Amino acid sequence: MKGPLPVVEVSYLVHSTEDAEKIAVAVSQVMGVRGVVTGTSMDGHYGNRIALVGCRADGEEAASILKRVSEIMPKALRARLAEEMDDMVDEHSTLYLRFDKQALVLGRLEAGGNETVRVRVRPGGYLPRENARDFHLRLLGGGSS
Repeated sequence: MKGPLPVVEVSYLVHSTEDAEKIAVAVSQVMGVRGVVTGTSMDGHYGNRIALVGCRADGEEAASILKRVSEIMPKALRARLAEEMDDMVDEHSTLYLRFDKQALVLGRLEAGGNETVRVRVRPGGYLPRENARDFHLRLLGGGSS
């Protein structure tokens, strides 16, 4: 891979009424996420238990996750991503993606939704903001260079 290798952080909430294992398996199978998963538990507004689950990958492992996401991403979603890329990248050249958690459990990637799996993609090194769009599109298989 040409350029700085990415760092990928995947996180999502698991409510007490959800099957945490089922979601974890879906994230692993659909997105290719492997490795150490961390979790934090908290009380929701109505006293229900909510777990914040996340994992981090860097270098080739992160590139592998992004390759897998790119392979299963529908063309319409890829086109929308390319169109809205500037709104999804912050001042540090970090890309934020949100995929519908329920669709993911069903084996599909869909944008947004009420409950999401958040994917944070940042360059492993310095990347000027003006180069972020091409960098992220290339990582997701939709750009040139």
